[in-house]
Amino acid sequence: MRFRDPDLGRDRTTLALGRRDWGFFSETEGLAPVERRAATAPWGDGRPVTTHDRFDRTLGIPDRATPMWPATGLSFHEPGVSATARAEAICDVLCVRPLPTWRWPRLPTATALLREAAPDLYRRPPTVQAAVVAAAARHHGVEPTTAWDLAVGVGALVAQTTHRQSSPAPGAPSLNALAGADLDAATELFLARDRLRLAQQLSDPDLPRLWILANGLAHGVPPEIIWRVPARSVGAIAQVVPTHDDLVGWAGVRPAVEHLRDVVRAAVEGRRWLEAGHRGDLDERVLALGVVGLTRPATAMQLALCGLRRLGFDQLREVAGPAPGGVLDLSDAALKAVCDRNGWLTGVASERTQRELVERVGPAVEPEVLRASLADGDPGALEAFSASAPSDHLLDVGAFRKNPSSAEADAAHRLLTEGGREALRRFAGVEPPHRASLAEALAHRFPERCGRDVLCERHVDRLLASEAPAPRPSPAVPLSLDLGL
Repeated sequence: MRFRDPDLGRDRTTLALGRRDWGFFSETEGLAPVERRAATAPWGDGRPVTTHDRFDRTLGIPDRATPMWPATGLSFHEPGVSATARAEAICDVLCVRPLPTWRWPRLPTATALLREAAPDLYRRPPTVQAAVVAAAARHHGVEPTTAWDLAVGVGALVAQTTHRQSSPAPGAPSLNALAGADLDAATELFLARDRLRLAQQLSDPDLPRLWILANGLAHGVPPEIIWRVPARSVGAIAQVVPTHDDLVGWAGVRPAVEHLRDVVRAAVEGRRWLEAGHRGDLDERVLALGVVGLTRPATAMQLALCGLRRLGFDQLREVAGPAPGGVLDLSDAALKAVCDRNGWLTGVASERTQRELVERVGPAVEPEVLRASLADGDPGALEAFSASAPSDHLLDVGAFRKNPSSAEADAAHRLLTEGGREALRRFAGVEPPHRASLAEALAHRFPERCGRDVLCERHVDRLLASEAPAPRPSPAVPLSLDLGL
């Protein structure tokens, strides 16, 4: 299959950012600029699609003018409302969506609750099972609904992992499976897996997610459609990558929108600061360069390469451009700069190879200790996946990345990054998120991939009790009948 990449138009506008792999700042080796751009482009005229190129997660994401969702009757299109105001209304809905939280009790409490209820659940009618779980929940100070979901979840995990056939008996099969399970091991495994499921829902943004979100905002796609319906690829690449489900079920869209609004607020307040009279010393020029880089990163990078001492404060004020009116006014280049500034992923194909290299190393602590930490709902447990991972340089070498950026470009990029982060602190009053390494960014973007080997139970007999379950006499459960008299 041979075709032109639909993203080439956008890549030309972000050429100063180095396309997807910063190849623009590589050593030229005598090549003319036009020849260098054609050689470092991730796609060229008539270039075939290789197996590795299919893992570029930005493929198929068109320009904002082309919608990625089908037209629906449920939209935010209102007469007389601008596209920016419509996008802000959608962002308001996304920001009020409640974030999922850790709902389970501590591991000792959960294990004690199930151990108390399991013997009386075996082969009991559903009404009796519900009453037994509710009684155990009240005894341990847990909500009955939470206790019921915990019991069903742990029982289903034991039945599915051990492939135990449920015999025709009264009661729910998942609750019957608790009586023959090692509840200490099964409960810990269930809670650890659910901690990673929560981390996946709240995973970090990346460049494909931000571009797809911007496409939905530009076309007034309702939040429920963004949340439930995958975005469609556009062009011939749809035969290779038909859809993008990056936003489906992603609760992290709310923190992402809030951060983009912080960027807009910092850009607006920063331009007001630029318009005021200042001496323009070196520190203020760095801050002004960061303000320019919030919305015009290509221009800011070119100015940084020229050197701050050669720049005048009036010149920085002139190139800042108009202030954004909302999230929709952040260009694709500005969204890429957000990812570069925060250490988020950009969706290039080499990140898949680097992710596999991080997965092979494994966590920095013992699997048993990590499993117990995840089961307790520790939010810092994900750091164990990246603590022992290779450095960014070794990951780049392992992924066989070509055309690395020059030392001059790296220095200019660090200067622009720090200036933008200081602008967010100064003018938006927030501490911007930051992933210090590529391994950390991979662990927080794909937590379920990093914990796959840790939470894979290879010895299924460990989840079973040493003795076969025996039915107990029916517990005395008080029942009442309301005759309405």
